[in-house]
Amino acid sequence: MLRDNSHYWSPDGGYGAQIVVASIASKGPDSETEGWEYSLWDPVTGSTTPEWTDAAGLQETYMQSDGDWLETVTRGFGGTAAMADWTMILRNLKTGEKRDIAKAQPGQAEVNTSQITLQNDPDPSLAGGKLVWASAELLAGEGVQSTVQMYDIASGATTTVETKTDHAREDFWSARIGGDKMAWFSNDGTTNRIVIHDLATGAEQTINVDSQPFSLTLSPDGRFLAWDTIHGQGTYDKHLLNLATQEQTAIATEQGYGVYLTDRYLSWDTGNTGSSPGYAPAGLYDLQTNELRPLVPDKTTLTNVSHVMGDWFVWQDIPLVGSEYRDDLGKWYAMRLPNSSTASPGPPPTLRPGDPAVYADALARVQQWLDAWIVGDTAAQNAMLEPKSQQLLPTPRYSQPLSGEISGYQPAQYVSNNEFTLSVDLQLHLPAANESAWVEGVNSRFITFQRADASSPFRMHFATSPPLATG
Repeated sequence: MLRDNSHYWSPDGGYGAQIVVASIASKGPDSETEGWEYSLWDPVTGSTTPEWTDAAGLQETYMQSDGDWLETVTRGFGGTAAMADWTMILRNLKTGEKRDIAKAQPGQAEVNTSQITLQNDPDPSLAGGKLVWASAELLAGEGVQSTVQMYDIASGATTTVETKTDHAREDFWSARIGGDKMAWFSNDGTTNRIVIHDLATGAEQTINVDSQPFSLTLSPDGRFLAWDTIHGQGTYDKHLLNLATQEQTAIATEQGYGVYLTDRYLSWDTGNTGSSPGYAPAGLYDLQTNELRPLVPDKTTLTNVSHVMGDWFVWQDIPLVGSEYRDDLGKWYAMRLPNSSTASPGPPPTLRPGDPAVYADALARVQQWLDAWIVGDTAAQNAMLEPKSQQLLPTPRYSQPLSGEISGYQPAQYVSNNEFTLSVDLQLHLPAANESAWVEGVNSRFITFQRADASSPFRMHFATSPPLATG
């Protein structure tokens, strides 16, 4: 989303009920020399509060929060050496205090063992007033030493939890913390494993991972462990372990990348399979209700980021205009999550149902759109869509359905009889050569209907995600 004509906002992480956003100079005379500015964005009010500004040529990533503290890693841009020169920082956004916790050491830029690579070094984790990270450095002479370290915010002390020097026998990476536990990936030369370390007793549990692991996370309260493994090009399988019951669940397969875990929600980003940006779906899994809500990618939009940030599920849509994805037209969305980590400002508004006859008119409009799609009448389809959606057509002929009808619907959002959103199930029969974002069988879409007045026809906007608390 644009801040102004020469800057755009990029959400980086949650901070309670707010989201940390970076203001990035995308063009203009100062775009190369202007430092990134970081602010807190309140999705409810839309307001932003400036917090700090980096020096030119630096970026801060890996943002996680714990109470008043925010963890970041500062790096340079462009090239291996710049990325290797990192500083791990804790910022207290209430008091303004800043602590430099660790810096890259000489030799770390040259380390590239079987698993610990520069790109994932130091990859920290913050929870319960403690910051942990894994790092690797060259020893004097030869060899590599890997360590898992823990910094205590209250005391300011750093302790070494684990050290390895013989990488022919064991390697480890992706240290995580939650509650009274830590976890990290390990490899003994033949088998990938997850090590779960009890901070109180020092006892350890290991879990063998059959395929190549990608990312790992613990819930802040230490009740759940989640990880993903590589399924294929750009797709990943999601796994969850209840540490109290030891029940292990395969949540989803062939998904996007990464795992982000709060005390209630597991989420992940969309994935890029190479030929089809954003093709592998994102997901939001509720640990309390065991409900999975997928964010199914649409090739007409590019969605690089889509996961939980603080009290919000945040995602990005960049539209395809012609053959180009237009960053300048992209938008960020935030959906408030129930029972989030801080008190909700109040109960969600009760859905006031619309006139059933009006809904019937809207559904008839959808069927007209389907009928036009079946016969390849792109002009008729465009006439029924709001202007921005018209840029996404024509639909490729190979994805043209052989038949299509409405099999069900649910009200999703109501403003008036002239503006509302329905969740509509579309039953499609597609040709065998289909390569579109639509699938054989039921396709659920959130369709927003708008019209000037009761005598005007509805214009529609199709989306794969639910209506938002704000945008």
